[in-house]
Amino acid sequence: MSMKLPSLLVAMLIYGLSSAGQAPQYINPLQLDAIAFNNREPGRGHRSVADPQVIFHKGKYYMAATGGGDAKGLFWVSDDMVNWSYHEPVISDGTNFIAPHVIAVGDYIYLTGNHTGLYRSKNIMGPYEKYGDFIRPGGEVLKCFDPALFMDTDGKVYVYYSGGAERGIYGAELDKNDIRKLVNEPAHFFAYNPAHAWENQGSFNEYTHVSWIEGPYMTKHNDTYYLQYSAPGTDMKTYAVGVYRSKYPLGPFTYDETSPVLKNKGGLINGTGHHSIINGPDGSLWCFYTMLVNNWHFFERRIAMDHVTFDKEGHMVIIGPTETPQMAPGFNKDLKKNQTGSIPLSVDKLKTNVSSHTPGRGPEYAIDNYLRTWWQADSTDAKPWLEIDLRAHIGIDPVRFAKQSFNVDGFRIIFAEGGYRGKRGITSSLGYQYKIDVSDDGKQYRNVVDKSANKTDRAIEFDRIAATQAKFVKLTILNKPPNTDVSILEFTVFGQALIPPPKL
Repeated sequence: MSMKLPSLLVAMLIYGLSSAGQAPQYINPLQLDAIAFNNREPGRGHRSVADPQVIFHKGKYYMAATGGGDAKGLFWVSDDMVNWSYHEPVISDGTNFIAPHVIAVGDYIYLTGNHTGLYRSKNIMGPYEKYGDFIRPGGEVLKCFDPALFMDTDGKVYVYYSGGAERGIYGAELDKNDIRKLVNEPAHFFAYNPAHAWENQGSFNEYTHVSWIEGPYMTKHNDTYYLQYSAPGTDMKTYAVGVYRSKYPLGPFTYDETSPVLKNKGGLINGTGHHSIINGPDGSLWCFYTMLVNNWHFFERRIAMDHVTFDKEGHMVIIGPTETPQMAPGFNKDLKKNQTGSIPLSVDKLKTNVSSHTPGRGPEYAIDNYLRTWWQADSTDAKPWLEIDLRAHIGIDPVRFAKQSFNVDGFRIIFAEGGYRGKRGITSSLGYQYKIDVSDDGKQYRNVVDKSANKTDRAIEFDRIAATQAKFVKLTILNKPPNTDVSILEFTVFGQALIPPPKL
């Protein structure tokens, strides 16, 4: 006799519980290790990772993405879609894949990317050998930009790709016995449509004749095919995801008027596009997508993740971008209400002190909920610190604010790493080392996070603690990766109000 375990129990077995007795959570941007540096422009070195595609293979999740520097962008590996670690596979000829896509067909794992053709291996970690280019029925080579491979439930395999600029999205069936070969000439499904205002380029979609249609991805739900795409460009904060629908994998496709289904909502997470969708531990769908930073380079990006569902009319709904702690996949049956209840407590607080700062890079920029500004410590400051009075906000009666206290339960640090001066690629085995202390009076502090021995190289950190009462929070940086400045895009304190503020 077989017995199904409840999805929550399955998730608990997969994840376990945190040391604080809490169910696992995640927050955007995701905390990936070993994001490579790119410093082609002197004094403007930066990290970047983008264009994520995630597959589930032999009990693990594998994320392929466009890496920075000379990194292959392959693979970040996870058991639970929350905790990821970087493992570089063997590529026989050293090819650096841009917008990589991976699929298992038969006995092989196939790997492709922008204009690379197909590579394959019987082991997902390689070695990958060049299998050949995509070949049209007439024998001509087809070079694909942003290729996405899709296997239907009947075993047929398809490739979708971008024509670049305003040309839109194309696709064709592949010979499942030799997926280099196209069964039919590529079909052109749709192009840039200026009537879809969100497809227009610009921070306010003000360029009414310019776009870049890219990043196709196919999802089948029930009997409908959802051909997703991104526009107007990955360097735009208006970058978003749209959908066309059909009853057939090669169309005809009809534009879904609910598009875009993922877009910037004016908060921290912006430039949301070029994504993939994967089944989570309990069978629910999750979207991994690119998000924009764009400080040191217009292609400076990170990765985020949110839940996918469908409404009663069959429209795809991506519940994001989220910016606060969320329950990990598999821990909440009602994923439309996946937030943990923790909210930012540190944004725009008036009384924020630091040990030092460089001109124009004051502490207010570490708590403004904006990724284009940052606090930067003086280069001579050996152990820079930042202190936040959580009570201090704009108001004509500060006495009322002074009575407020909070339960603090988490911290997110997004490091700016401005002006990286080292070599390209994955360069450091040393992560940021720091501690976080809290206080009720700003004088006597107690430690709640100690990462003084941290060696995991992450540009983003998310630390959870058992809820503790606090009015002040202090972050101290103890050590950093070499060739970087101590600079923080955002330091966000999460939690909840402990007592209701006085009535007006």
